[in-house]
Amino acid sequence: MPLTRNPIEIPPDAAKAFMRDLRAYHNTKDGDARTAIAARQAEQLSKHVRSSVKLAEVKELFERMKGQS
Repeated sequence: MPLTRNPIEIPPDAAKAFMRDLRAYHNTKDGDARTAIAARQAEQLSKHVRSSVKLAEVKELFERMKGQS
């Protein structure tokens, strides 16, 4: 049986901030800046889900969403 996940719902302001950070992440090549951006979003997303969101998960999400901003 495949594992399914329910989509998370986040407030519009948080979604806009996520997309802003997604663009900023892909517009910089500075590794420290990318880590700071992903860390900020991990903290913010953790507020809207029942478990903590890991930095590596946000970085993977940003990579998968490249070109969608």
